[in-house]
Amino acid sequence: MKKFWLAAFILGLGVLLGSDAGARNLYSLGTSTLAGTYYILGAGFASHINKRCPQLKVTAEITVGTLENYHLIKRKKMDFGFVSPDVILDDLQSNRYGGGAKEKARSLVWSYHTSDCHWIVRKKSPIQNLCDLKGKTVGVGPMGTSGMVKSVATIKAVCGHEPGRDFKALYYTWAESHTGIKDDTIDMGNTVAGTPVASVVDLARSVEIRLISLTKEQQKKAIEAIPTLVPMTIPAGTYKGVDYDVRTTGGPTGIICRPDIPEQDVYAIVKALFMDMKDRNKFHPQTERYSLEAMVEVGKMLTKQGFPYHPGVVRYLKEAGVWKPDLEVK
Repeated sequence: MKKFWLAAFILGLGVLLGSDAGARNLYSLGTSTLAGTYYILGAGFASHINKRCPQLKVTAEITVGTLENYHLIKRKKMDFGFVSPDVILDDLQSNRYGGGAKEKARSLVWSYHTSDCHWIVRKKSPIQNLCDLKGKTVGVGPMGTSGMVKSVATIKAVCGHEPGRDFKALYYTWAESHTGIKDDTIDMGNTVAGTPVASVVDLARSVEIRLISLTKEQQKKAIEAIPTLVPMTIPAGTYKGVDYDVRTTGGPTGIICRPDIPEQDVYAIVKALFMDMKDRNKFHPQTERYSLEAMVEVGKMLTKQGFPYHPGVVRYLKEAGVWKPDLEVK
């Protein structure tokens, strides 16, 4: 009899768990390392969505960042992911990442925030200008990430310096660069993430730092070389000891997904993302940039290149009254 009731209990528990699992569709959201803003945004968005979509569960996953997220989504190893438009356009135009430009391997969810370049040195460093890097040791970011590519391309465009020839490039994670600055083992570290970056806030509390500001001409050269960049200013007082505005560049970023995710689920996720926005915007200042207006404006650039919105997003944009014919991929 005891065995009977034990078996019945296990069977009943299995039915309950099975019914719960069947009722919830589980989705992954690729972010970045813990030192980046992607992870903070992703974890916050996932929590916000899950509270409002009991039939779904979105989990923020730690990755290297944009490029890995894009690859994982194309290979159907991830469902959603933060990706910058330069990676998407590069793939559409050159088929660099395989699968063919017209293959429906990814769809646009999108909204908007910027990942801003932070060129960080110790306060007493002799480096005053980005072009003072010659002969120095620089943490440029993790190998293969979009932030690293932008960092090296910016140095080349602005100063003509090449890694390995004019300066020693260390392909550190952002956290490793922060440790190098803290320990005074590297001359400069770069962090590409949404302002304010929590790990940079922590670094500034540990040691006295400066952020290198680009000149207007340098900013212009960087944007001419990398058209997806936009001019950005990190306001004075964002980080301890940095009591001046820092002129830099930033790259817009947003969320894409696999095209085979059911329309109803993507619709529910996007709708939840734009519900109770005051509550959503509490966990990071960059969340305020995730507006419907920004979603449409940035989306125009990508849909013109043949990168379509997911049908679930189209449905929500039409419901919200912001859908426009020029957002349709021809």
